Amino acid sequence: MNTSEPVQAYATQFAQISQETVLSTGLRLVISLDDHECHLGVFDNNLLISYVSLHKHDPYWQVVVYCTHADYLGQGYVRKSIETAIQMFGCVISDVGQTEEVQLTWGALIRRPNLFHYYWLNLDNKSQVKIRVENGQITPNPWDETDSTVILACDRQLTESSMRRMMIRHLIDQARGRPDRWLGPGFTEFNP
Repeated sequence: MNTSEPVQAYATQFAQISQETVLSTGLRLVISLDDHECHLGVFDNNLLISYVSLHKHDPYWQVVVYCTHADYLGQGYVRKSIETAIQMFGCVISDVGQTEEVQLTWGALIRRPNLFHYYWLNLDNKSQVKIRVENGQITPNPWDETDSTVILACDRQLTESSMRRMMIRHLIDQARGRPDRWLGPGFTEFNP
């Protein structure tokens, strides 16, 4: 869901803040967490511009709601929030019966290189099939028509040299005044 009005309605979920960080765009990523729910919101001053909600679906956390203010569409804030949830919980699952809009977001997550592992997960029998990107195509196609399959996204353990290389790249980009290519206006990659 990507509209202006519903986004601000979720601001009440942030009465108890568990964590807050400033993103590279200067906006704040705020997290409210309890034993059964997790709410991630991106704020521009006091305006909630992007919202993601997860609930505990043992043994995983499941993304159940997300929306973005119309003025911030396509800037990667929902994707960044989902990535943050994956890093927090180790693994998260998508919702079932995804709309085309939701498929675009998960497609962008899957196509982003080297951060996470993605699997097609059958909730009934717990079978998993690794999702791959080959020639720009996602295989197997994780968007079937059943209510028993989801995308399982798990944090990837990076080697020390990979982490060092990513940090050096980030520092060089900052020193040269390059914008974050994964977040905010002027991005160079597709980011729902």
